[in-house]
Amino acid sequence: MPDDSSLGTVALGLKYARFAFRTLQTVGWRRSLANLASEIAFDLKYGTRTWLPQDLSRLETTAGSKSDGVQYQGTNPEIVRRLLAQLPADSRSAHFVDYGCGKGRGLLLGIEAGFKRLTGVEFAPQLAEQGRSNLARARRLPSVPTPAIEVMDAAEYLPPSGPLVAFLYNPFRGETLQRVVQNLTRHATPSRTPVWVIYVNPQELECFLRMGWRIAHEMAEKKVVLGVILTPPLKEPPEPPLGRMSAAGHYPL
Repeated sequence: MPDDSSLGTVALGLKYARFAFRTLQTVGWRRSLANLASEIAFDLKYGTRTWLPQDLSRLETTAGSKSDGVQYQGTNPEIVRRLLAQLPADSRSAHFVDYGCGKGRGLLLGIEAGFKRLTGVEFAPQLAEQGRSNLARARRLPSVPTPAIEVMDAAEYLPPSGPLVAFLYNPFRGETLQRVVQNLTRHATPSRTPVWVIYVNPQELECFLRMGWRIAHEMAEKKVVLGVILTPPLKEPPEPPLGRMSAAGHYPL
């Protein structure tokens, strides 16, 4: 009989196959191949190792809710670049925070885009270490102070004072996302601190909209929303009670 580890490997393979099939159904084989080529080209260009997905079930975590987390999947570079290009020029002086930074691709794209101050937040130490390794080995990028990667629960992270660009590639959901949205709302209001949220594969977009965040830019293809840029509420909304939201499906784009 196969042992538990081999059964787990088969289950993981089937899970990735379902993700791939769903992506093909959603965006088609041309876009799927283009996305794959973009991801591989990114690592070849910068000498990094950010492409391969990693399932949370095989990782140790020191804080946060693993049930709220989503598997590591490197974000599509072209989608992020196109969204970053929609930000105002003065946003580059803001602090760039990658929530659920994983192996560091979001941080690397932030450096590529011209941000000078960057921080990653990651609750899996193994992923955080891979992220640090990728930042250390990356070549052909602007020279900036090495971004810190904080190993902690994103729900407990309080962003540094001042203007902020928060990057999320569908890293978590449920109560964790609710608390992150609340913290970002407090950061932006009532002092009107400039905050932009880049949310790629926005499976839980409604969580932001319920708190009064506004869509400043939407990127969509074949009626599928690939990513959005959000700006803060005009005034501080009342905080909703925390509760478990229904888990939306996730698939790599």
